[in-house]
Amino acid sequence: MDDPGLIITTLGALLLLGLVGDLLSKRLPVPRVTLLVLFGVAVGSSGFDVLPGQAEDWYPFVSNLALLMIGFLLGSKLSRDTLREVGRPVLTISACEVLGASLIVVAGLLLCGVPAEVALLLGGIAPASAPAAVTNVT
Repeated sequence: MDDPGLIITTLGALLLLGLVGDLLSKRLPVPRVTLLVLFGVAVGSSGFDVLPGQAEDWYPFVSNLALLMIGFLLGSKLSRDTLREVGRPVLTISACEVLGASLIVVAGLLLCGVPAEVALLLGGIAPASAPAAVTNVT
């Protein structure tokens, strides 16, 4: 069983590191997300490996908690006025990105001789892994 003190100390240190990243992002010309990813790499197993071995067991909980917090923050900023102001362009851009990624993947695979069923299947998956989504978040 995990030691509660270790869990609380580790999560507290990670939150403190996140606050440091937020403060640094205001002073440096680097996006906040980039700094946080770099900090994550630095403390993880590919960096200085300072996280306890049990920390990998906490990933599902921590990622769900982070998504929950992001959802609440985004939801609190959403209003009818904001939706009216930016809703149509956001919807248009999103639809073009989804359709564009799908069509490019399907067309490219068909040109390479891939069976139509496989090309359509991979074309349907393509928008979920398109780099545009990652770019929008960053």
